[in-house]
Amino acid sequence: MGFFKANKTHSVTSQDTDSTPPIPADEQHLAPQRDWTPAEEKAAKRKLDLVIMPLLTMGFFCLQLDRGNMANAITDNFIEDIGITQNRFNIGQQMLSLGIVLFEIPSNMILYRVGPGKWLTLQLFLFGIVSTFQSFQTNYAGFITTRLLLGITESGFIPGGLWTLSTWYTRKETAKRVMFFYFGNQFGQASAKLLAYG
Repeated sequence: MGFFKANKTHSVTSQDTDSTPPIPADEQHLAPQRDWTPAEEKAAKRKLDLVIMPLLTMGFFCLQLDRGNMANAITDNFIEDIGITQNRFNIGQQMLSLGIVLFEIPSNMILYRVGPGKWLTLQLFLFGIVSTFQSFQTNYAGFITTRLLLGITESGFIPGGLWTLSTWYTRKETAKRVMFFYFGNQFGQASAKLLAYG
């Protein structure tokens, strides 16, 4: 017992975590300098909340509509319409996952090179086109092809959206924005059923 009393661990306080060591004189020019006011930062964050957050959330909403439309189509004679079996339908669904798994990392590498403004916009456009052409599929080959292409074009949107949020907001601010971002997913799941019904 004496050993444990003598070797008590030091409790970390807010003073320990908030204090930073002084910067040496020869490294002062390397220290980040803030050249904006808190009011300007608040205005910029408000603009981001009104521009970037709705775009990312709506993109996630559209993505979820694309991914979930097959669950609704199967209840409306989809299998009979294109002449496939349940097993072939399941294979087609797995092609979506295959496209995502194979191209998610390359997609994020392109995102890093090109930037989210261009790459995420292109992804939204491409998976919107592929999703539209799903309505023209009439056989198993078309079903497999569109599901694979949909997985490829959607592969990097979610991690790209999260990366974009992490570059514009601080760690404390990001959690709330990620919640709103994923609200697009939940809203898409709920809306897909209503759109399929009527």
